[in-house]
Order: sequence, then structure tokens, then C-alpha cells
Amino acid sequence: MQKRSLGLILLLLIFTVNFAHAGTKYIFPAEDPVFSIVFPDDWKIEPDENILHATPADESIYLGVWALDAEDIDAALDALDELTAEIVADLKVISTDTLVVNDIDILLVEAQGVDEKGLIINVSAFFFSPDDETIFITLSYGTPEAEKAHQKELISILKSISAE
Repeated sequence: MQKRSLGLILLLLIFTVNFAHAGTKYIFPAEDPVFSIVFPDDWKIEPDENILHATPADESIYLGVWALDAEDIDAALDALDELTAEIVADLKVISTDTLVVNDIDILLVEAQGVDEKGLIINVSAFFFSPDDETIFITLSYGTPEAEKAHQKELISILKSISAE
């Protein structure tokens, strides 16, 4: 069975499909805006002091956005390793790539592991720095089936990221 990750699908669609960014726009961080991101109206968004937590109505996918306490991409990747260890076991990187969304360079890391129930979990991390100072991460994870079910929404969210 051929594995299709969100990142690969995003790379294929980002240049060919133009999704409308209808939904709720969030400016992040709220105190000192660096970028905006748009979530579908039917998604549940829970902003807290440092993180935007987002899930679709069925809560099958988690998507979080926050600033990393990292000075370079190597430190950001180390932070990803620490974080994902809490979510999945046996995490293996499937692919890495770079892309540009709204003039923002993004490093994409696609990985897969298993959760505590033994379910396969896809993990997608997008590292970006709209202000060339702070490294932000957009991290999503869920089963391959959930990722496929919410593929268009996830792509639309990621394509909505723009510098403020």
C-alpha cells in the first residue's frame, strides 16, 4: 500500500488548487502579531497564551501553532523530537521538503509513528519564520484516515498563513 502524507499532497496541490480562505482569521501572536492563519468556521479553536489549538468538529485531527524557543532550524528540529515523543512512539521521518507559501519559506517534515493504542499516526510539522527572527511551528497529527478526511481543510489552513 502506498503511503500518501499530508505534506506530499500539499506540495502537489499547493500550486494547482486555489482554496478560498473562508473562515476565522487569527493573528498570531496576539500581543505582537507576526502572521495570520485562517481556520474553517466549523473548527474548534482554543487560543491560549502561547499556542493556538485547533480541531475539526469530529476531533480526529489536532493542529497546533506556536513559536518555538529555538534560534535555528536544528534547535527547532530537536524541539520537534521532544514534543512528538509525548504523542507517538517509534516516530520515523518519511520525508522533508521546502516550499513557499505567501512568500514565506517553510520546511516540511513528515513522519509516522504509533500512539498508545497502537494506531498509526501521521505527524506533519511546518517550520516557518515570517519575520526572519522567530521560528514558528504548525504541527498536525492524526490517523491516516482522519488526515485524508480533512485533507482539503488542512491544506486551506496551511495556505492561509501570511505575514502581518
